[in-house]
Amino acid sequence: MFLFLFPELPFKPVITNIAVPPTALKSANISFSPGPNGNTPIERFIFQKRMVTYYPDKGVTMGEDEGWETYPQDVAPNVRFFVMPNLRPARYFQFRLKSVNKVGVGPASDAKPNTPLLMPEQPPEAAPRGFYGSPRSNSSIMLNWQAPPSDTWNGDLTGYKVKYRLKGYTSPFLERNTNPWPSTSFELTGLIVFTEYEIKIAAYNNEGVGLYSDSINVRTREGVPGVPPTDVNVSSVNSTAIKIVWLPPDASKINGVNLGYIILAKGPGNIEERLTVPPDPTDPYNFQQAFMYNLKKFTDYTITVTCYTGQGPGPASTPVHIKTEEDVPDEVVHLSFTDIFDTSVKVIWQHPVEVNGILTGYTLLWEKKNQNKTRKDINLSNTTLTYTVRDLDPTTKYTIYIYGKTSKGAGKNSSADFESGVPPERPGAPYNLGISDIQARSTLLQFLLGYDGKTSITLWRIHGQIDNNDTWVPVYEISDPDARTILVPNLRPFTMYRLRITAVNIVGPGNYSAPSRQFQTAQAPPNVPPDNVTVRAINSTALRISWAPLSQLNWNGYPRGYRMIYKRKDEVNTHEVVLDTDSESYTLAKLEEWMEYEVKMNAYNDVGSSPFSPISTERTRDAKPSHGPVAVTADAVSSTAINVPWGDGPLDDRNGIILGYRVMYKSLSENIKDQYKDVPGNETYYVLLTNLRKYVEYQVQVLAYTRMGDGVLSQDVLSVQTDEDGKIYM
Repeated sequence: MFLFLFPELPFKPVITNIAVPPTALKSANISFSPGPNGNTPIERFIFQKRMVTYYPDKGVTMGEDEGWETYPQDVAPNVRFFVMPNLRPARYFQFRLKSVNKVGVGPASDAKPNTPLLMPEQPPEAAPRGFYGSPRSNSSIMLNWQAPPSDTWNGDLTGYKVKYRLKGYTSPFLERNTNPWPSTSFELTGLIVFTEYEIKIAAYNNEGVGLYSDSINVRTREGVPGVPPTDVNVSSVNSTAIKIVWLPPDASKINGVNLGYIILAKGPGNIEERLTVPPDPTDPYNFQQAFMYNLKKFTDYTITVTCYTGQGPGPASTPVHIKTEEDVPDEVVHLSFTDIFDTSVKVIWQHPVEVNGILTGYTLLWEKKNQNKTRKDINLSNTTLTYTVRDLDPTTKYTIYIYGKTSKGAGKNSSADFESGVPPERPGAPYNLGISDIQARSTLLQFLLGYDGKTSITLWRIHGQIDNNDTWVPVYEISDPDARTILVPNLRPFTMYRLRITAVNIVGPGNYSAPSRQFQTAQAPPNVPPDNVTVRAINSTALRISWAPLSQLNWNGYPRGYRMIYKRKDEVNTHEVVLDTDSESYTLAKLEEWMEYEVKMNAYNDVGSSPFSPISTERTRDAKPSHGPVAVTADAVSSTAINVPWGDGPLDDRNGIILGYRVMYKSLSENIKDQYKDVPGNETYYVLLTNLRKYVEYQVQVLAYTRMGDGVLSQDVLSVQTDEDGKIYM
């Protein structure tokens, strides 16, 4: 008689022992025995694990069938000992397994151990994320980072360790412990001015220091040059110009980017001229030269040269003394006449204000007015300041000329008219003032000559009342004896004026005219753009722009507003924002993440716009990538491995510096939850997924990440099945 047994599901296996091997602290050795096979051979075992929250007084807080993850590989039917890998340190775990025969999957074993297994702590296995640095001063760098992924801490983090050294050197790293946990910023101090450092960081816990991040290179801020330019040589070019030649400071002691040189020329009293020149672009390390113009003639100067960086000037060079060359003198001043008789006149004058050399003497000339053939002259010493001209014809108009001389020649002459026997007087006031051709910065003043005081007019002086102010202030003066119209320049646009004029002759100024009618100069475009245009990143899609508003004087008309022009630095097309005159700041929103923008501003009124401000540049902050990698493919290369290559996502959607990629894979059919394979760095575009289950369909996607976190997964979900395996278990 035969007893026929029908196949059925296998019974529950029994876990007999669980231990952490001392040589593999992230794994658990699991011993077990199978239950009855269900009247047909067991084909394989399925192992599962779960990470649980455990409280000694409450036990495991999860349900009996919650949180289980299936180990992706099959376990052969003859195995009675299994090593569960990749367990997180410092976390509680439980395990179970199921037997599989040809009927199907049997019930799971009881979860073991009853008191979950606490994995031992280990040093962190990942570096801090998003590590970056920026110069804080010329001797310090501010470091910022994010903690490593929490599943890599392997225990409670207690702090971070920074290593640093000069970039390009192989000397040992110096070490610093950062601020106490959980701070994620640290100021690295005591560094060398304007020097680039190689820096990396690691997290540590009670078991030791984890992996260090990739090194970053950060340069401290500029300082000022530590030494002056040398070998300064100065030579005279002419009476108002000199040539300066110098050798730059040692490049290693400039402590920054050499932006140029400040040449200072100090003369007597408060005379000071300043010239700023850039380095020679063709040869910035050898002798430099510059010319300084518009100096005072025949004047002693002390010359120094200073090198400067973005942080300011360094020490000045050793002073060098130079004297500009001699030139002809300016005109004599205060020419006047006394003792005017029928046949003689006494001529009086003062030395020129600027002799421009060594005065050698004067030449005095006189002639009947407009009769050059009657001219006579006499040379006088350099100390003579008065001379009596004799043998004149009675009641005759004469013109007197006088000029000073140096070794370079004769200076400009001064002249005046008089009538023999008739003493000159102060002139009378001009009259019948008219205003016409009113422009933004000038107007035409018309007038009739009053009494000339029996001598020629030497100067016209114009004063003005501005914007209903009662005070009269100098506006313009001109030497043009025969003028009856004067173009008055240098007026302020869109300003109320009232003008008056007085004549000056050799006796002195006369009375002022009656005031002109009040008039307003025309509008003009604003003088200047908004000042101190500052751009700051608020977040990954917004910039805040602030500026100093224009003063009322600089509007030059009715204020209308501000115009802001901005664009991405890598694009040509610009965008415009129009703002009212009360605005002092504005937020540009809906910008692209991690993109550099250029911003400039001007002001405008009814008639035009000011020049634009200098371009200000700022980058929006980084964010998570908003588009996944492209061109992702997945191909099975064996029964346990899949090759996954990909390409960069669109540049505009990377939203920061890509720090790495993560390949997500899972199996819906086998209830294998999301697994991630990390590919650090941004130069590797493939990964080989290994230790997969045989002949199982997997779903694969790829994401990129920045320091701000994981981006979105690639658009298409790729399904790929591992190959069949030829091995048969008996």
